[in-house]
Amino acid sequence: PKIYALTHVGRYDAEVGIEVTKDSSFVFMGDPGAVYRSPDIIALNLKGRVFCDTDHREDCHIAELTGNTILNQGGNITIYPEGAWNITPNKIVQELYNGTVRMAKTCGAEIIPVAIENFDGNYSVKIGKNFYIPSTCAYSYNALSTQLRDILATLKWYIYQSKPITLRS
Repeated sequence: PKIYALTHVGRYDAEVGIEVTKDSSFVFMGDPGAVYRSPDIIALNLKGRVFCDTDHREDCHIAELTGNTILNQGGNITIYPEGAWNITPNKIVQELYNGTVRMAKTCGAEIIPVAIENFDGNYSVKIGKNFYIPSTCAYSYNALSTQLRDILATLKWYIYQSKPITLRS
């Protein structure tokens, strides 16, 4: 099983992620209310989705258990471990929720880090090397999340290096 861990920069990240991964996966979503009022719900129902309200601990726990079930049955998931759009001007990747690395370690899933950046409606993507966490790994989930965050930030840096210097809006 694979966990596609994508950075989160805006409204069309899910579509970009689906196009880039080219793999069947369940998409973790954080705002079910917005999706229910959108025609996107049809595509997400066909694709498969898991709702996770990051403001509610119990909901996050249920979503993580659902992700574990999907992974243990050989399915893949696509998740945005930052939990929200990153609109900060100076932090290229926000702090990550630990659920991504917990699911990977618990289920023996590989994490495929994917950095996405939006330049005036044009998306750039950089896919990193698979990140595997052995079940015997003694690092804390916080340390593993920081390691994944550093990988995602490095991938974003590679994207920025390929573009002209601009202000981030």
